Amino acid sequence: MAHTLTPPGGWPRITIVTPSFNQGWALERCLRSVLAQGYPNLQYIVMDGGSTDESVGIIHRYADRLAHWRSGPDGGQSAAIADGMALADGSVVGYLNSDDVLEPGSLDTVGRAFAEGAAWVIGWSRLVDEHDGELMRRSTLPVKLPDLVRHRYVIPQEATFISRALYDASGGIDRGYRYAMDAHLWMRLMSLAEPTWVQRYLGCFRVHSDQKTMHMDRYWAEFNRAINELHTWRSARALPRLGSGCPAAWFTLRKFLHYLRHTGASNLYMIRRFRIQFRT
Repeated sequence: MAHTLTPPGGWPRITIVTPSFNQGWALERCLRSVLAQGYPNLQYIVMDGGSTDESVGIIHRYADRLAHWRSGPDGGQSAAIADGMALADGSVVGYLNSDDVLEPGSLDTVGRAFAEGAAWVIGWSRLVDEHDGELMRRSTLPVKLPDLVRHRYVIPQEATFISRALYDASGGIDRGYRYAMDAHLWMRLMSLAEPTWVQRYLGCFRVHSDQKTMHMDRYWAEFNRAINELHTWRSARALPRLGSGCPAAWFTLRKFLHYLRHTGASNLYMIRRFRIQFRT
């Protein structure tokens, strides 16, 4: 694809890690969405947990365009991401699950943001079904750390990218988390640096019956654990105490109005999801 004007200093090196396990039905769409970006300074790593479906055959077809890949037993998704990050040489890192995809041109947007000094980037995301049909648009609302913690705000992992220096300073992905490893990382990143909020759709989150996010009770249990560990982690680094964030009612109203503005009031799926998932 054609690239916009090269930023001063050139395009930063971006490493993307994809953890994969028995999701061959979606994996090729994930791989193609990254490789079709045509980003001029990309390192792409695929960490497969020893899939027994068609996944390994799919990876083989793209192996010559991957910086590294492996397939074998691992310690789960968090371990696969952490192991992939250990191989990363990019100054910018991100991870994309094998059932998700990047939007066309997203890496150009990300690369330019980091070339202009971003510490980490959060963009907008779309929810799609198993057949790529759009379910919802998530135009992410900028928030502060107290709001993330108090109101359990969901940041789209598929539209988030981090400077390697900041990723390392945060401690990176914690292998001990199975469900809320993303939230655990976001809390520590926000403790160290403000994100750059990009008003563009960067990735798509795929909704399907086999995903771990269907186990929301386990996710929220780990989310609460991450909050408790965050306070200890911040205290050890002499970081200031967290403020209270904005009032819950105003946060909810502001968030709902933001979604209506960017997705349209006729999106009934969005309204149902707001009522169920984002109540405070």
